[in-house]
Amino acid sequence: MGDFDSYCGELDAGIPVQKLPMEKDDTDTVSALRFALARGYREITLVCALGGRLDHLLANLQAAVFAAKRGAALRIVGADTEILTLRPGSLCLPRKEGWSLSVFAAEDRCRGVSIAGAKYELHDAELTNDFPLGVSNEWAAPEAEITLREGTMLIVQSHIV
Repeated sequence: MGDFDSYCGELDAGIPVQKLPMEKDDTDTVSALRFALARGYREITLVCALGGRLDHLLANLQAAVFAAKRGAALRIVGADTEILTLRPGSLCLPRKEGWSLSVFAAEDRCRGVSIAGAKYELHDAELTNDFPLGVSNEWAAPEAEITLREGTMLIVQSHIV
């Protein structure tokens, strides 16, 4: 699914294609997310969405929040980065040796943020989208549990070794 404005190669005849107009309000990613959400998908993984242009990366992060606010658990996966969305609730992440663990507010404020099982724990904290308090944490236990009472967060796991 896309407008194919940056791809002009051959397409596999066995794969269904939905061509979108080049001039539209939604990005190709948002169009694909709308398509998936309308069909009831609630676990969505995006690949090839982290590299290249910075504006596209930022748009993909916003698209992740768009999907999360509509009930999807969304992951963006790259070679050395994995980004998860979290809406109110909890998420347990198994320890990844050689990886960092960061949490970011994807809205003005995220309230009731707690992190257990990490080197830098938080208890009922408030994170804002204008200060990176949750960057570069690490596991201190076999798993880290992140809990959110209000808002939308991006959980970023990055390979550092």
